[in-house]
Amino acid sequence: MKKQIKYSVMSMGLIFILMISGCFIPYSHHKIEMFTQIFHAIPINLGDLHLLKSEVIETDKYGRRLFAFSTSDSSGYCILQKTDDSYAYYYDNISFQLRRESERISVLIDEYAPEDVEELKVKNDWDKELDESKMVKKAFMGEFLLSKSRKSVISEEKITKLLNSNFENKYYDDYDFFFCDYSQTGQELFNIRGEYLMILNADGTYNADHYLMKIDDWEQINSLLAEIKKNNGWVS
Repeated sequence: MKKQIKYSVMSMGLIFILMISGCFIPYSHHKIEMFTQIFHAIPINLGDLHLLKSEVIETDKYGRRLFAFSTSDSSGYCILQKTDDSYAYYYDNISFQLRRESERISVLIDEYAPEDVEELKVKNDWDKELDESKMVKKAFMGEFLLSKSRKSVISEEKITKLLNSNFENKYYDDYDFFFCDYSQTGQELFNIRGEYLMILNADGTYNADHYLMKIDDWEQINSLLAEIKKNNGWVS
């Protein structure tokens, strides 16, 4: 809660400064559509948001977008199935291909070769008719501060207490985890220090056998996401 209050105050102060300076420029809706997928689909710490970039590389005949993205410490490719007035739609767990090292967006595009993302395209039904039954949807993020429209409902105090009671010889505070995504039933996905994925129920309870998963290899993050969600009854 302290962190949320601190961020809220900082955000309000930033908005005020930008407004009086005439520099309060929102992100384009085109960018917000892509950023919404990145923020929800990929469980990474996006770091300095000023370094977050995305650029469309290709579209298929049904309007899907293949785009490159880069953050302060990661980069990769995503396929966005579609958007409407309020939501971005994509396939859960398989809509992205991640690199853990940061790359300039221009490098990702300049060095792009179709064979690099062929498997990603196949998994995401590239050039096939759209199938909404396979998609998840997430409400667009705020256009000014890139904030999720749906916040975590589990208190930071509860999460910190849980982590410190379940991990020996490790002290956790509210800067060691961040909220990544949510399910239709209110479950929430967290990244813990970039070392673990964690799923909690909306009331803070959890499946003691499956709520936590070690991230041994970030190149396998797609399959790790699928596995921990399946084990916890996640409803996309």
